[in-house]
Amino acid sequence: MPPKNDWSLRSAKLFIAHFNSAVCDQRAKLRGKTVWKLSPSLEFERVWIQGVVVQLLPGNEFLIDDGTGVCTVDVRQFQKKVQNFVVKLGMYLFVIGPLHLNSERQYSFSVKAHKIQDLSNDPDRESMWYLEVLDLHTSVYQCDSHLVRLETSS
Repeated sequence: MPPKNDWSLRSAKLFIAHFNSAVCDQRAKLRGKTVWKLSPSLEFERVWIQGVVVQLLPGNEFLIDDGTGVCTVDVRQFQKKVQNFVVKLGMYLFVIGPLHLNSERQYSFSVKAHKIQDLSNDPDRESMWYLEVLDLHTSVYQCDSHLVRLETSS
């Protein structure tokens, strides 16, 4: 097992397209933890994503699109803590929470939001997010270059 770095098991800043390359650590799952691995140097329990709300779903969920993919965000746990937060179509949000896989859904990955913040009023939010994630993956996370390419499924 490679040595863990300071970024190990923190909230990993990812593009939604990265979810398809993440592998769930089965040994951690046996200990009751859900740990994902994207590369030898990057293991995480939670993700940090940013994107636009493109659809509101029943059951306190919505779809978020970051330009590389779409995933479901479950806000039930978040709304227990922050009851006056309302999600609207077109909002640009950052979401932090554990990643879950449910292959029976149209968008098989979901994030159970622990934290959400509305960044809609920041005009540079999207371009800065792309640069931040790319920089982290190449210089800090030290992921393979194929993981930082913005590839979307067609």
